[in-house]
Amino acid sequence: MNVCFYACVPDEFNIYTREAGAGILSVAVEGPSQAKIEMTDNPNGYTMISYTVTKEGPLALSNIIL
Repeated sequence: MNVCFYACVPDEFNIYTREAGAGILSVAVEGPSQAKIEMTDNPNGYTMISYTVTKEGPLALSNIIL
């Protein structure tokens, strides 16, 4: 997914993981700066991904369960 966000403003999205099966969730945020990424497992079957970038510009978000 390609998106564009403001620098130093946290953003978040959720991934439904309950029915994904066993594995490791990997998330990448690629863009003009390194992103600080935090993942939180919630009891409702979703994992919340929160990230903050330091430079504005287009971002590529990707996730995969290994």
